[in-house]
Amino acid sequence: MLEKINKINRSYLIDLVVIFIIGTFFSFYHLEQLYGFEFDQERDYYLVKSIVVDHKLTLIGPRVVRYLP
Repeated sequence: MLEKINKINRSYLIDLVVIFIIGTFFSFYHLEQLYGFEFDQERDYYLVKSIVVDHKLTLIGPRVVRYLP
């Protein structure tokens, strides 16, 4: 009786791991084509990159843009 329970639990664990691996694969498959920057994010990225890489510190931070629907 205990052996049947262990086999059932093991099979559920294996199924769960396989589903997790497949889900992880498809969530990262062609990620660079699925994710893109919008204009604001791209501008902020280049500003932060210039601070970190070029050491051009700005006294005023990135401009905050709020879009109202």
